[in-house]
Amino acid sequence: MAFTLVERVGLRVRRPPDDRYPRGMTTGDPSGRAPRVLLYSRAACHLCDEARDVVVQVCSDAGESFDEIDIDAPGADPALREEHGEHVPVVLVDGRQQGFWRVDAGRLARALARGARPR
Repeated sequence: MAFTLVERVGLRVRRPPDDRYPRGMTTGDPSGRAPRVLLYSRAACHLCDEARDVVVQVCSDAGESFDEIDIDAPGADPALREEHGEHVPVVLVDGRQQGFWRVDAGRLARALARGARPR
């Protein structure tokens, strides 16, 4: 599948050509580093939609990018569904879980500030 880069809230987002919201896509870090924030989500999940909005805003404010993985997507690791299936959305920063179901913007911002990378 081909991807198109678009700007969204100050983040570079890879989108499929049909321009659906980038569920399961990488937001892309201009430095080439892996994003520090990971959002596990699934389609048709209103809490995931709310969590995505918080993650987009906090990451934009912090100058960070994020990855989002749809745990139910074809080809997704079944272990993700097993581990996170009842808790999505789940947000991790630097590999450590920061929240699930409802994402706290303040907690996420503090986690990003604690381990801020040099620019």
